[in-house]
Amino acid sequence: TGRPLRPEPEDGRGATRSSGRIFLAGEALPVAVEVNTERYRIEELREQRQLAKRESLPGADRAVPSYYRERRSEGDLPLDPSDAEVIKQRIDLLVLHSSHTQTARHSFLQLGSTGGSSHLTIDYDGTIYQNLDLAWEASHSGDAVADARSVSVDLVNPVTLHERPLPEGVDYEVYGRPLSNFVHIHGEEIQEWGYTEAQLASLYKLCRELIRVLPRLPGRLPGGGDVPLAVLPGHEGFKGVLGHLHLHARATDPGPGFDWSELARHLR
Repeated sequence: TGRPLRPEPEDGRGATRSSGRIFLAGEALPVAVEVNTERYRIEELREQRQLAKRESLPGADRAVPSYYRERRSEGDLPLDPSDAEVIKQRIDLLVLHSSHTQTARHSFLQLGSTGGSSHLTIDYDGTIYQNLDLAWEASHSGDAVADARSVSVDLVNPVTLHERPLPEGVDYEVYGRPLSNFVHIHGEEIQEWGYTEAQLASLYKLCRELIRVLPRLPGRLPGGGDVPLAVLPGHEGFKGVLGHLHLHARATDPGPGFDWSELARHLR
């Protein structure tokens, strides 16, 4: 799917040698991080459900979740999902989530069962999957304004200490998932599983590349150097990278195991 790779852009935003690609409006944008664009496609999931309904297969009487929508302008007008330049000008927010699962596959299945979606998922081993073309609006934050202008990234993490930190059989010597300290989020003291070094290395590269290819997405974090772990006042106007917790008081992700100061260092 998508068009052939274009020559690497010289856009003045620190372009580097390409090693992967991310799809936006069917166009393969060269990026300096490996991204698996062949699996977990949300578009295919919706097509499969619609086909089952047309063919009257078992379970076809169930409603087909939308999973994703056309993005809309600030004036609430639909945007053409095939117009890459228009879509690029709409995206100015990157939202980080925890998956509440042990693997990317479980994350994808869980999203599919609820009608939710996310553009990108980073597994415990650092593998980045693109689930949805960035031209489409993912259903991920519960905030319509944020969804319309954002890219969502799910970091695979079971979160709760009642779950194993990694799938059975995974080498903990290679993919250690640390336990966070107790941290106050929305005024409540919380302890959860953190993120593997492989995941964080992939996230830092992915964030830098998204900021490079999306001209209106700045490498800015809430609160400047000291990221607050609470709902961000006036988040409707914030442009940059934030967590789900900054949008909703009921959300804690990416959680107490996420080091915002380290992300800030890599974005600099």
